[in-house]
Amino acid sequence: MRPKRALLLVAVLAVHGCADDSTGEDGVRSVPLAPPDSLERVALDPEPERAFVRVPPRVLYPSPEIAPWTVAAERSFVQPYQAEAADEGIPGYRLVDGAASVPALIVVDQGDAPNRVVVPGPFDPATFNRISLRVACPERETVRVAFRRQAGRVFASDARAVAGAQGLRTLVFDLPEMRRQRAPFDELAIETGGASQGIVIVAIELSLEPLESFVFADGEVPALAQGANGETRRGYPLATGAPLVGELSAGADVELAFAYGVPRAFRSDSGSPTLRVTAATASGGRVEVSLPIGAAEWEEATVELAALGGERATVRFELEGDPAGFCVIAEPRLRRRVERPATVLVITSDTHRGDHVGALGNGLVATPALDALAARGVLFENACSVSNTTNPSHVALFTGLHVRDTRIVDNHSPLVADVATLAEAFRDAGYRTFAVVSIPHLGPEASGLGQGFDRVSAPTEGERDAAESVSRALAFLADAHSEPVFLWLHVFDAHSPYEPHADFDRRYYPGDPFDPSQSFDFKGKFLPKYLAGLRDVTFPHAQYRAEIDYVDSQLARLLGTERVRAGVTLFTADHGESFGAHGVYWDHAELYPDSLHVPLVLAWPGAPRGVRSRVPVTHMDVGRTLLDLAGLDAVPFGGRDLRWALAAGAAPAPRFAIAGYGFSASMEAGGWHLVLHLADHQPVSVLEPRTRHRIELYDRTTDPDCLEDVAGREPARAQSMRAALVRWLGEARAGSLGTEGELTPERRAHLRALGYLGDSGTTVGDEWIDPECACAECRAFQ
Repeated sequence: MRPKRALLLVAVLAVHGCADDSTGEDGVRSVPLAPPDSLERVALDPEPERAFVRVPPRVLYPSPEIAPWTVAAERSFVQPYQAEAADEGIPGYRLVDGAASVPALIVVDQGDAPNRVVVPGPFDPATFNRISLRVACPERETVRVAFRRQAGRVFASDARAVAGAQGLRTLVFDLPEMRRQRAPFDELAIETGGASQGIVIVAIELSLEPLESFVFADGEVPALAQGANGETRRGYPLATGAPLVGELSAGADVELAFAYGVPRAFRSDSGSPTLRVTAATASGGRVEVSLPIGAAEWEEATVELAALGGERATVRFELEGDPAGFCVIAEPRLRRRVERPATVLVITSDTHRGDHVGALGNGLVATPALDALAARGVLFENACSVSNTTNPSHVALFTGLHVRDTRIVDNHSPLVADVATLAEAFRDAGYRTFAVVSIPHLGPEASGLGQGFDRVSAPTEGERDAAESVSRALAFLADAHSEPVFLWLHVFDAHSPYEPHADFDRRYYPGDPFDPSQSFDFKGKFLPKYLAGLRDVTFPHAQYRAEIDYVDSQLARLLGTERVRAGVTLFTADHGESFGAHGVYWDHAELYPDSLHVPLVLAWPGAPRGVRSRVPVTHMDVGRTLLDLAGLDAVPFGGRDLRWALAAGAAPAPRFAIAGYGFSASMEAGGWHLVLHLADHQPVSVLEPRTRHRIELYDRTTDPDCLEDVAGREPARAQSMRAALVRWLGEARAGSLGTEGELTPERRAHLRALGYLGDSGTTVGDEWIDPECACAECRAFQ
């Protein structure tokens, strides 16, 4: 567990070109940022520790006769099953010649119907809120637990996806909703989805855990507590009988601000609690407020502290009126209102090609909001991502670590908690930190990028429209109207299936792309369902262009605010999109310019206006740049300040990228682009298979789109660049910075629909490639 970081006051910010209160040509004032004492976080601790009485867990094991359990499946029987040393406490555990085994219920079914194992009760909901199953699923399966009374099913957990493996594993179902139940259940059922040929069950444990353990990971606070609407906030658990206390300095112009709420799963029907907040000084000064806890998931509150006369005070939060009361106190802080607080904004537009910005003048799209941003700052025309996949790309951007070193190559392996992130750097410097993302797999649990953010808004299922995401970002800024803010906004609309809003639909395609009389020149393997009946392969790109226009129309609402225009703003993308080049249709597979070239626009107070740089850069440098612009150049972080590219004679470094699932790696240097395939692969969107360790070489000076492979004509250059790329891959840090993500069936289906979850992938080991490999492909260029 990472040590808690010290709470800091906001630093004095030395923004380049922002030393006075001048006004630019567009009327935006170039102003000093927030004073150093504008915000201070308040740390809270329980007093006393909540008296939680732990009930011994109840553990159930299958009997040799199975009864009284019942099984709805083709066959079921009990026999010894391979176990681990950790299973020694299970009755019937045996160790023979070094091989451990335990009695297990084996459920076998060759069909595709769901299976059920029913265990008779009674089960008192007051005695448990977590079910732990010791099971094995030799094939991929979904599992859920359900409880019934004689009247029928009354409660079922969400289904959990279990990866196929022979070994035993513990599958945990957290059930805080049990606090709503009163009467005992008559039976417990373990249900599978029927995708596999069976399941192995060794033990069922019912345990009672403190409620806060379901809200805060690893017991570390303050941490993110998730509400039902997908908005998480960083806070502290507060229970009846266990007040929270903290210390604060109450200046005359300072107020205490915080949010409070009860996540829906934790609401109790035993009463309506009241939140009492008291701040008292040693000399007898006192401020007290009572706040009802209503139906809203989060309520904002402020407490004026002027009556305390500037003395140091103890603040106390406590719940009253409900013996089982529980809530979260989020983002407690002292703030001094300032007129023009600092604002640092990062926007990532998913699947946004680098050549689709109106300011480039190629006529592909109309993006007046982005053009205006470029007009008051710098447009980097030759920026590339370090991956063609969403989460790996974003993790690199927010950590300053390349995919080579994080080894996060998919959209379901969260970043480990002990890696410093850009959000943490700004939070430690006294900024409020907000994130609004538009897809579930960038949410805190799936990506690990919630660390450092005070708030994260992410959809729990499906994608969120840019209009809603921008509205949430504006609401977050309004909540922090007088406080420094670091805000990340992610929009997803440009991603397939390219279905623009009605006002933008067919903007670039007035005809009928499904007219059966048209000839159909399509060389791909298949048409996606959303393009069934298509007769013109140019139609998806036309709709994609309209999506870009729509995104811009929504971003205009945010980019046009005075606060944002007076701050630091960076716009980029995680990757691009391909529309047939290299046999890649309507996807961002492979490491060609279509998938790697991304827009990058940067504006800040005092920036050179309307500059267009063609120097090759990478968005790996985003974090370092924003920290330097905020005067936080002493904060350790990877990358280099992008402003290096504005200097005369700037010499770019080689650019490296790694594809999703570790399929390929690439290097660009001196106007040449080399691709090295690390595994045999052929994603469904790709026409031709790629062969393990084959290389491709392109001269981007004469072939900017990388359409002609010249590796055979340039063997010496191909050999030297391949050697450099293999050497770079060999310098990777050991081990992965990603963890094994848990995919629900719904999340798995969503990722598969977006093209992010194939039927097979590659396992990233300690080596990306064996430098001594002697296969035919490697020998040709060694």
